[in-house]
Amino acid sequence: MSELATRNVFIDLGRHFVALSKDREYDEDYETQIAFGSASAVTWHDVLEKRRVVVLAKAGAGKTEEIRNKTRELRRQGKRAFFLRLEHISKDFEIAFDIGDFAEFQEWLAGEDEAWFFLDSVDEARLGDPKDFELAIRKFSRRLDGRGQRARIFLTSRVGEWRMGSDLRLIDEMLPYQHPSTTILDKNPSDEAQGIDDLFTGSETVETRSGNQGFGPEVLALSPLSTNQIRRFAVATGVEEADEFISEILRNDAKMFASCPLDLIDLVEFWNDHKRIGSRLELLRASTTKKLSERDPDRAAAWPLAKEKARKGAEILAGVDAHKSGRLARHNKKIAVGEHWHRLRQRNKPHECFVLAQGPLCRSQRNRDVIGKTAKAGRNGFDSGNYAFALTQQAGNALAQYSITSTD
Repeated sequence: MSELATRNVFIDLGRHFVALSKDREYDEDYETQIAFGSASAVTWHDVLEKRRVVVLAKAGAGKTEEIRNKTRELRRQGKRAFFLRLEHISKDFEIAFDIGDFAEFQEWLAGEDEAWFFLDSVDEARLGDPKDFELAIRKFSRRLDGRGQRARIFLTSRVGEWRMGSDLRLIDEMLPYQHPSTTILDKNPSDEAQGIDDLFTGSETVETRSGNQGFGPEVLALSPLSTNQIRRFAVATGVEEADEFISEILRNDAKMFASCPLDLIDLVEFWNDHKRIGSRLELLRASTTKKLSERDPDRAAAWPLAKEKARKGAEILAGVDAHKSGRLARHNKKIAVGEHWHRLRQRNKPHECFVLAQGPLCRSQRNRDVIGKTAKAGRNGFDSGNYAFALTQQAGNALAQYSITSTD
C-alpha cells in the first residue's frame, strides 16, 4: 500500500470560505447546507482583512494547515503573525506559541503595529474539559492587555464543537473590536452666514456615533474542494493521468470522498494502488482501515493501541452509532446500545478506551457534543451513559455493512 510523501507538505489550493448565519447551529452536514445557500465565496485575501473571524470546518478539511500556512506567509511579508494552540493557552500561555514566541509577543505589545493571531482549535481545547475553551479566551484577552484594537484574531473549530450563541457572546465580550467611529456632517442649510464662515474656518457641526453597533465576529465555513482544486491536489501529489482521475471520481459519484484533503489523500492512494476508483463500499472499507492507525506520530507514541483492538473497538462504536441512529433497528432488535458498551469495557482497559476515543476514527465523527465528558470517562473507566461520541457516517456505515455483526 503506497503512502503519499506529501502528507506533511502543504499544498496551496486557493481555498474559499462562505459566511454562515449566526442565527442557527450547524452540524457536519454543513457542506450540503451551504451548497444551496446564496452567500458568495470569499478568499484568504478577503478573510485576512477582517478583524474577528471564526473558521468552521469538518475534520480533515485542512483548517489547521491553512491557518498555519497563512501565519508563515504573513511573517515572510514582514508582518507580525502568531499561531497559538488554544488548549495550551488555558494551561500556560508562554508555551502556547507554535509559530512566533512569547518574547516576540511582548515586543508587539510594546509597539504600535498590527498583528494577526491564529488560535487553533476550539474542539481540541474542549477535549479535556469543556470549560478550557472559555478559560483560554479569557487568558488570551488578559494577555492582550487592552491592545485588542491592533489585533486581528482568527479562531478555528470543528463545526460540531462550535456553539453559535454562547461562543459568539464570549468572543464578543472578551475580544471586542471597536470599529472606527462614523462621523456624520450635520450642517444647518438655513444658516447661510454660518455656512460661509465654515468655508473660511473649516469648522463643521458633526455628530459622532459609536461604530461598535451591529458588529461582532464573522463566522465562515471552509468550503469543500471544487473539481479544479481536486485536480490541483492530484497533480501536486503526482497522480498520473489526473484528468482521468477526475473523470472517474465524477463518473462513480465519489466526490464525497474528495471534498476535503484528508479524505482525498485516501482516494489518491487507492487510485495509485488500483488504478481505478473503487465502489462506495470499497472506498469506505479502505478509509476505515486507514483510520484505524494513528497518523500523528506524537499521538501514536503517547497512546499506542494494537490495530486489532482498534478494529474491534471500532466495530462496537459503529454498533452504538447504528443503534442510536436507528439504522440497524429493523435488522437486529435484540442488540441494545448498552450491550455494545458492555463489550467495549470487557475487552479494553480504561486507558485503551480513552485511546480509542481519541483515535482517527473518533476524531472524524459527526457528533462530538460531549467529547470532553467521554474523554474524562475514558480516563476513569467508561460509564455506559457516556456513549455520545460516534464514528463518521462513512466509517459507521462501512463497519455497519460488513463487520458490525461480527463476534469473537
